Amino acid sequence: FCSGTDGFVTTWYDQSGNANNATQATASKQPKIVSLGSTITYLSKPSILYNGTSQYIQNSLPTYSSSEQYYIVGEGFTDSGRGAQAIRGGNLWRDGSAFRFLNGGNMYFTTGSPANNLLVVQLNASDADLYLNNIAATESGSFSPTYNTTSLIGGAPSVGTYHDSFISEYIVWGNTDNRNEKQTNINDFYSIY
Repeated sequence: FCSGTDGFVTTWYDQSGNANNATQATASKQPKIVSLGSTITYLSKPSILYNGTSQYIQNSLPTYSSSEQYYIVGEGFTDSGRGAQAIRGGNLWRDGSAFRFLNGGNMYFTTGSPANNLLVVQLNASDADLYLNNIAATESGSFSPTYNTTSLIGGAPSVGTYHDSFISEYIVWGNTDNRNEKQTNINDFYSIY
């Protein structure tokens, strides 16, 4: 498999059994998972590498209920323009010293700048919260979200921002319960903070 060549992601399979796979059919937009025949790793675990200019994968989500959590493990959520995601039609990216979330309003989340990251976004009917390595971000701005059934992992093309580093996990929970327990479980596997 990919002996001495590069391999790219066409499908990132949903491990929950719900078949909400993330896909990318356009070759130039597919992030890399194998480089010169070797699996790409981040924190000693297999990972996807995004180029920062055009790559993202898309998944369809069930109809939004009333609350959700997104857990994203990766690197590079600290520099301007990085960390780009499109979550339920809202665009999230690093903007200077804060994350900016644009979805029916403009919210800013001020965070620290660790190298390895576990980013958690909690969406409720009228609010969003962001945690970076289990530390709540200070938020400002307004939020009146509209939710669609699509998320783009690694890019927010409508605002021209793309992630340019690793993403190893992308987990969606249909509720906002037990955030600390879920974060601890993920951190125990990756040793992020």
